[in-house]
Amino acid sequence: MVEKKVLTIAALLGIIAGRIVLAFRKGYSSGEPIERSRTMIMLNILARQNEIMMNHLTTTQSKMVSELLNPSESSDDKSDLHEISCRNDHIEVVRSLMDDVAEAMVRDIAMWANGALGSYDLSLNKVTLESDKASDVGRTHDVVLVFHVRGTGDNALRFQAEASRKLRELTMQTDAPSVRVLRTDVRWS
Repeated sequence: MVEKKVLTIAALLGIIAGRIVLAFRKGYSSGEPIERSRTMIMLNILARQNEIMMNHLTTTQSKMVSELLNPSESSDDKSDLHEISCRNDHIEVVRSLMDDVAEAMVRDIAMWANGALGSYDLSLNKVTLESDKASDVGRTHDVVLVFHVRGTGDNALRFQAEASRKLRELTMQTDAPSVRVLRTDVRWS
């Protein structure tokens, strides 16, 4: 019964789509030269808009790749990328617990968060690294990657859960012990 309804709907949609294509072809082929030129103008406008959009996407991608490959170069158009800061009283502990693998993971999570915050209706103020009491008995401290965001508490908590899950996924992909000290936290205003 359900299959018959699905097939009927699919056949109806096929007929409608076929009629639309047939009507467009007949109208285009039998149109006056003035109509043909209007159609060409419309197609040229659509092609130009597509070209502008693709240029914007490639420019944005090249800026992002440039930032990833050369993070030390300063640029005025980095307003959407945030620096990860660390307070002076946390620097010694954070440096002692992190190595290159942990630093790369922190950068990966921060970049992911920068892109993901929009889907949670949040905006990023800053990202900080802090030391905190260890969540595991075998350590004295953990390193907490704190996202300071603007938005509602419910959205921030949903983002907190997703950031923790993402960090957990990344830490399971490596055997480096330095990544086990990493945690995420979200503070909102």
